[in-house]
Amino acid sequence: MFKTADRMESTPVQQPTRLPVIDWDDVMNRIGGDMDFLKELAGIFLEDYPMLITNIRQAATESDTVKLSKATHTLKGAIGNFGAPLAHAAAVSLETAADEGALGNIDNALSGLESEVEKVIEVLKEL
Repeated sequence: MFKTADRMESTPVQQPTRLPVIDWDDVMNRIGGDMDFLKELAGIFLEDYPMLITNIRQAATESDTVKLSKATHTLKGAIGNFGAPLAHAAAVSLETAADEGALGNIDNALSGLESEVEKVIEVLKEL
């Protein structure tokens, strides 16, 4: 049997859902809508991020799973303040790998984390 044109047109095509870099509704709910506080948090994060990622890279290079887990956990908490679902998920993934001692794909996990956090940084700089 052949599908008719009408039937084909009525079949909805599912588009993949793209998560936002920052979920502004989530962020504003967390901070009670205080934009000045958000700007302060963003400033602290932008200042602290280089040291956080340096600690993560160093721990990964040294295959120090304890240090890697702690450093990634710290970054994950900071990212959590901004309702950044993809960056947060990347941090969770790296932290879990460190906790499990599964460092086989650590370079890919670290690269993914850095890529997602860079997107967050670009948005925060606009504040």
